[in-house]
Amino acid sequence: MMATRLLILNLNPCYDHWILLDRRPQMLHTLRGESVVHQIDGKGLNIARVLGTLGSTDHHCLNVLGGTVGKIIADRAAAIGIPTTNVWIQAESRINTALVHRYDGRRDVQMINESGPSMSAHEVAEVTAVFSTLVRRGDLVVVSGSALTGFEPSDLRRIARIATHGGAKLAVDIAGSWLTALVEEHPTILKVNDDEFRLAFAIDPCDIDSLRGFQRDHGIEQLTITYGKRGSVTITDERVLTAVPPALAADYSVGSGDAFFAGYLFGYARRMEMLDALRIATACGAANAVKFGAALITRQEYEAYLSRVTVTEGSDEVLFGR
Repeated sequence: MMATRLLILNLNPCYDHWILLDRRPQMLHTLRGESVVHQIDGKGLNIARVLGTLGSTDHHCLNVLGGTVGKIIADRAAAIGIPTTNVWIQAESRINTALVHRYDGRRDVQMINESGPSMSAHEVAEVTAVFSTLVRRGDLVVVSGSALTGFEPSDLRRIARIATHGGAKLAVDIAGSWLTALVEEHPTILKVNDDEFRLAFAIDPCDIDSLRGFQRDHGIEQLTITYGKRGSVTITDERVLTAVPPALAADYSVGSGDAFFAGYLFGYARRMEMLDALRIATACGAANAVKFGAALITRQEYEAYLSRVTVTEGSDEVLFGR
């Protein structure tokens, strides 16, 4: 049986550099890192990178890029084997910075993110047109991360409708007004963290009955709420599944949600049993959390956590303590 193709929408890519601070700064206003890790980023590219690590060959990423930074992103994606189609805009793609404090017992990350460039109405229309040529019946269209200024939630809903009316399905990991808009398009898979869910819908993400009602009311086939290092709950019409990662010595959480989603999509695309897909997803998220950099896991790291993940059917006691 052939795997489902994953068409990944990446509307706000970026180029990141992680500055590693291994010593306490001598001056408050001058920080010097002993080493720097460079990577292409944006939720869609993170997902594509993890999918490649897991062995997927059935995914494709649609990027919106601009300027010199966009050229770097495009070149790097090609170099590491991410299959892409790039739509070019006039403005410059963004650069993000992460400060990793690794001294005096600290193991925390401070992210400095640019909002990204703006798009014209003509550029929005071009992205929509290119998407229309790429999407196929049977695809799972992955919408992950925010869009550029000028690309409105209504534009994203239009793309979602092009997909579903053409026989594709939606998998969504997004926040804010993008989330409230796309939920109305009845995604097959919705993955969102607990804080984003609470802010968007004013619903307690720890109330299983409320989550069940939300899932049914919005026609969502599989609703997954993530709770950071505590784990996740996935709700369908028939099941509640709780996935708990092993205890971790570190918590570099940037990109763990993307790694989790990529692992879940990998299992879904191969029609795996849901427990197995969640086990893969949780192992990917855990592997990401023990090293700096977003979604830079290796297969060996992921496999090291796979057997240590607990997935329980029909129970949320482990996650919520009740």
